[in-house]
Amino acid sequence: MNHEITRATKLASALLLAAGIAWAQETKAPAVAPVPAPAAAPVVPPVKTKAKAKRAPKPKRTPRHVRPADYSKLIELNSATKAQLMTLPGVDAGAADRIIAGRPYLLKTNIETRHILPAGSYGALRDLIYVVPPQAK
Repeated sequence: MNHEITRATKLASALLLAAGIAWAQETKAPAVAPVPAPAAAPVVPPVKTKAKAKRAPKPKRTPRHVRPADYSKLIELNSATKAQLMTLPGVDAGAADRIIAGRPYLLKTNIETRHILPAGSYGALRDLIYVVPPQAK
């Protein structure tokens, strides 16, 4: 049954196509105008720009291992007293006791990595403290 429907559909399509071609020839429908080729883009000469201004050289950074010349204003963590540690911003008696109990320090970041002070407190202190590591025996 499907075979007969398919054959009938093909036959109807062929008849309609033939009728459409015959009608187009009778009415002499105008031919479709060819689509013009796209015009080439006009050639634009490159725009000359001003020479780039040279950037100012970056200031040389001080290596981290170089210590500041004036230590009189800084507090050394391995030898400071409780009273000296309490002068630092955000360091109370409990924090000063924890700093003293955690000695000796090899780096000043040890007070953060050992969770003696929170990261925010260390950020406020890092420019006010320094560490002299204990001498190896």
